[in-house]
Amino acid sequence: MKEYPDPEQHFHTHISRAAQHYVDGCSRIGFEPSDTLTRAVAGRVLEEAKASYTKDAIEIHDHNLQAILADHRTRMNALKREGMRLRWKTCPIIILVFGGLAWLGFHAGDLGLGLCSSAVALVFLLMLVGGALFDRPQSEK
Repeated sequence: MKEYPDPEQHFHTHISRAAQHYVDGCSRIGFEPSDTLTRAVAGRVLEEAKASYTKDAIEIHDHNLQAILADHRTRMNALKREGMRLRWKTCPIIILVFGGLAWLGFHAGDLGLGLCSSAVALVFLLMLVGGALFDRPQSEK
């Protein structure tokens, strides 16, 4: 993460650079600086310094925000991958067990056991498929 610039230092640097540019410009064209011209240039330079500091602060804010989001995205992707591994380890076993219970229930004539076991097996199958479709890791930008 980047640090925000010191407003005082930024202001003094910008003013010093602008003052040197003003003096160089006046000496280059052989013009003697006047109070009115100096005040007008100083007002413009002050506005430029504020705009420049605001622009730099916004750029640093955006950079820091992207750094935080990149770290968050990395951790979320790790969690999603771990969840995917856990789903692939547990869901098929549970689906097989409850599918077997459903078959046993229907085969033995116990409709309640067959329907409940079928519903549980279907829920875990949907959890496995839904997780594969909707809980995908995001690309690392």
